[in-house]
Amino acid sequence: MNTTLWRLGLLQALLLAASGPAQAGSASPCLVEAPSADERFDEAMQAYERNHWPQAFDAFALLSEAGHANAARMVMQMHRHGPRLYGQQFPLTTLQLQRLAQIRMRNEALPIDAKR
Repeated sequence: MNTTLWRLGLLQALLLAASGPAQAGSASPCLVEAPSADERFDEAMQAYERNHWPQAFDAFALLSEAGHANAARMVMQMHRHGPRLYGQQFPLTTLQLQRLAQIRMRNEALPIDAKR
């Protein structure tokens, strides 16, 4: 896992911890609903469309680690075409490339309506 992904994970954990329990008079703890994978994908696409490619790549990479097929496709695209399309490289390890290929193959075996 690269440093940026680790930092994003740490940031998410800190944000969840900071939300803390509800106020003293409340019977149940305050739950902060985390955005769904599709919502996070949409946020990553917004960063991509604003040309914030490093942030988009990191967000897509996090989603792909969780098995999100469209995010995996974007990670592969950005890795493969980075220097030519974005003017920068988006490096992946051999292990990450293998994992992305597995996600892609698994997604191609699903019926169209079951794909994410």
